[in-house]
Amino acid sequence: MGIISNLTALYLICIKSRKNVCEYRKLLLLFLISDLFYAILQGALEPSIIVSGDMFMIFASGFFQNNVMLSVYCGCVSMSFVIISFHFVFRALAMSNKSYVVSHLDWKKLSLICLIFLAVSGIWGGLTYTQFSYLPSYERLARNYFDSINLTFPKDPARELIIFQAHFERRLFISHTLSPRLDGSIAMNILLTILFVEVLVGTFVFAVIVSCIYIMRCLSSVGRNSEAWKNHHRHLFVALLVQFLIPLILLYIPCTVFILVPVFGISSSFTTPTWLLSGVYSIYPILDPLAIILLINDYRRALKEMGKTLITKVNSLQHLKLPSSRSR
Repeated sequence: MGIISNLTALYLICIKSRKNVCEYRKLLLLFLISDLFYAILQGALEPSIIVSGDMFMIFASGFFQNNVMLSVYCGCVSMSFVIISFHFVFRALAMSNKSYVVSHLDWKKLSLICLIFLAVSGIWGGLTYTQFSYLPSYERLARNYFDSINLTFPKDPARELIIFQAHFERRLFISHTLSPRLDGSIAMNILLTILFVEVLVGTFVFAVIVSCIYIMRCLSSVGRNSEAWKNHHRHLFVALLVQFLIPLILLYIPCTVFILVPVFGISSSFTTPTWLLSGVYSIYPILDPLAIILLINDYRRALKEMGKTLITKVNSLQHLKLPSSRSR
């Protein structure tokens, strides 16, 4: 469904965009292409993201079952938020006094934007691959989790799992037996990685907030621009806000919660369902393109016209079949 939703939005943007959204269309295309790649990865990997005690783990049950592809998948999660922040900055620039000079997206600017997208995605994916890699000390907790859901523990966990344990574990003599217990100290490399990622996301959130303030001031200003100009930018701004809220609610807030819960160590018996975050993540590539289609007037009208044309053709085919069936 995510692939179909993105392909439909791509078709409408390529064919049905007016000249006054020509520059904005370029960013929309980048956004939808990244969404499409994310949807394809989601289907190919079928990832499961869980928290069990102070352990965070991602494993795949689809066509690809290796941590390299899972790291690329995590990088794609980060890219959507970066692209959305650029959308807000672009909308603010498009409403400025020097809108054409600043917001005209030639190939040099587009290439630079793409490089930034790929750099942030690469940083996120690289940190996931290097810092959340399997260690022998994780085996006990990981194996116990796989046993609890009746799945076979991976033959090569170092190549198949994205995993971290937020607290160090040491062996203590308890009741004259050698038993593992958490010693309470946080793994600093894990904590610093999480903090760095949160700060990185925070910078783009800050850009969104600043852009929103400027856009709202422009829309509320009296006598500066015509009502038609304001209505056009107001519709695009509302569509952007929805596009921002969808990944915020479906991707980043759940991801942040899942990453931070192991650090706080709520309970050693606390375990999330295997389907929970994976199910939420699978909804995202379906809803995001629909927000673009339904909230931007040009694309909504074009979709209605396509629907009417399809219904007309289906009805005409049914009428053609009726005489032939009666003659028999």
